[in-house]
Amino acid sequence: MVHYLPDNFPDTVLFRPKSGSGNACAISADGLSSNFNSIRKAISNLNNDGTGSVDFYGAEVYAYGSLSKKGVGLFSGKNISSIGNIDKFDVSNVTDMSYLFKDSSLTDFSFLSGWDVSKVTNMEGMFEGCTGLEDISGLANWKVDNVTNMEGMFEGCTSLKSLKGLEDWDVSNVRSMSGMFASVIKDQDQHDALNPVVGYAGEMAIASVKSLSKWKTGNVKNMNRMFEGCTKITDFDGLKSWNTENVSAMIGMFEYCKSMSSLGFLSGWDVRNVTDMRAMFALCSNIGSTEGLGEWNVSNVKKMDDMFVYCSKLKNIEDLANWNTKDKSSTSALTSTFRMFSNCSFLTKLDPLKDWDVSSVEKMSDMFSNCGSLTSLQPLSS
Repeated sequence: MVHYLPDNFPDTVLFRPKSGSGNACAISADGLSSNFNSIRKAISNLNNDGTGSVDFYGAEVYAYGSLSKKGVGLFSGKNISSIGNIDKFDVSNVTDMSYLFKDSSLTDFSFLSGWDVSKVTNMEGMFEGCTGLEDISGLANWKVDNVTNMEGMFEGCTSLKSLKGLEDWDVSNVRSMSGMFASVIKDQDQHDALNPVVGYAGEMAIASVKSLSKWKTGNVKNMNRMFEGCTKITDFDGLKSWNTENVSAMIGMFEYCKSMSSLGFLSGWDVRNVTDMRAMFALCSNIGSTEGLGEWNVSNVKKMDDMFVYCSKLKNIEDLANWNTKDKSSTSALTSTFRMFSNCSFLTKLDPLKDWDVSSVEKMSDMFSNCGSLTSLQPLSS
C-alpha cells in the first residue's frame, strides 16, 4: 500500500495500492510486515489543528485483525477532520477496533452506519475523547454480539447527549463496561481529592439511559466508573432490569452523578459477587435516602471507602440496617470504610449501622468526618 501527502492536497493522506498491484490493498496492525506504523506516522505528520484529512480515493482497502497498536488507533488523534471515500474501506474482517478514533477531531461519524463489525471482539476506548461526537444513532444496526470489551468506549464524549441507537445492541458477551460512558480523568491527584471541577476533562452531556433498558448484562464482570461524571442524568430507571449477578467491581460506578436523586432503580440488582464498592455514589449530592439498597447482599464486599462521600443531602440510611441481617447479608467481609460517609452534612442518625459487623475493618478513619448534623455516635458504641 502507498500512502502519501499529494502536492495539490498537502493536508491529506491518500491510501493507494502500489503501482501495478491493481486497485485493492490491505491494512492491519498485526504481523511483522504490517504497514500500520508508517501509515500512522503519515497521519501524525498532518497539521495538528484538525484540518487534515484521510482519503481512500481510487482504492479498495481491506482491513483485518487489529486496527490499533499499543493504544493508538488507525484514525486516533486530532490530526484528522474528515475521511473521504470511506465506503472503500472494508472492515468486515477486523477483530480489534480499540482506540480507533481516540481523541479524534471528527464531528461527522455518519459513515459508521454501513460498517460490518460482526467479527469485532474489542471496542475498548473506540471513541474515547471524541468531543465532537453528538449522534450515535447510526450505530443502531451494528452487530456487536461478539464484543467482549467495551471498556471506555464512549468515555469523554462530552457532546453526546443521547444514547439512541444502542437500544437493540446485543451485549450479552461483554465482560467489561468499565468507564463506558464516563468523564475522562484529567488530573488524577485532584480526582483522588474528589475535586470534580479540576479532576475531570469535562462533564458528560448524556441526558437519559432509557436506551439501555433492554441490555443483557449477565456476563459483565466490571462496571467500574461506568457512568462517572454523567451529571445531567436525573432518571436511571432504564437500568433497573439489568442483570448484575456476575459483576465483581462497581468502583465509582455512579460517582459525581450529581443530578441523581433516587436509588430506587437499584432495588432489584444482585450484587452478591461484588467485592469493591469504593466511591460508588461519591459526590451524588442530590441523594436524600438509601432507599433501594435494603435488599442488597453485600456479604462479599471488602471495600466501601468513599461510598457516600459528599452525598451532602443524604439523611435517611435506614435501608443499610439490612446489610447485616442473619442469613441474608453480612458486613463481616469489610476491611475498609475510609471516608464512607464523610461530608454527609444532612446525616443525623447512625442507628441503622448499630448491628454492622466491622470486626475485620482495618481502615475506618474519617468515616463520618464533617458530618456536622450528627448528634451522637452512641449507636456505634456497642
